[in-house]
Amino acid sequence: MFTTYYLQTSEIEGKLGKSIRGLFGREKVKITVSEVDETDYLLQNEVNRKHLLEAVERVEKRVGLKEVKLEDLK
Repeated sequence: MFTTYYLQTSEIEGKLGKSIRGLFGREKVKITVSEVDETDYLLQNEVNRKHLLEAVERVEKRVGLKEVKLEDLK
């Protein structure tokens, strides 16, 4: 999901507004906001990608898993 806002930079407050005004001055801007898929974000870094994919493989092969009884969690 995403949405787009059309705003004057003067309407944007805080650090974000200051940063945007530093780049665009006092102009009208278009800001598109979308949700972040954290898995995609983590997979962008090659070290994280390797670590996560190896972890998935271990789970799929049931290597290193610990069994926990539901009643022990209460």
